[in-house]
Amino acid sequence: MKKNYTLNNGYAFLAVEMGLQGDWSRDVDLQKCISRISKRPTFITLYYAHDTTSVSAYDGGLVFSFEHNAPICMGIYEVKGKTFTLKGLDLKMSKKILDEPYENNKEFIDKYNEDLLTQNVGRG
Repeated sequence: MKKNYTLNNGYAFLAVEMGLQGDWSRDVDLQKCISRISKRPTFITLYYAHDTTSVSAYDGGLVFSFEHNAPICMGIYEVKGKTFTLKGLDLKMSKKILDEPYENNKEFIDKYNEDLLTQNVGRG
């Protein structure tokens, strides 16, 4: 059965809200994916991930298997409004929402990928 929210290869965008609300959305259309969780100003982590990747109800982390490629982190964004605008991670934002300061998304993504290789992120 074909799922309309993933590509034929099983991959799609996955937007995961940071913080206590913890909403998430998956779609092949980036705008639809993000607009489902942008009902209020919030912060999201955006991934390109296989359909078997799930979001943990416990801590909002990703649960995945290396059977498929690991989720590709596309960065952290501030989302504002139903017809949303995105603002990428900067130093001010990272100090507000993260434990470590990052100058930009490149720095965050590089660290995420490094942690992924040492299996400090994700489970499965």
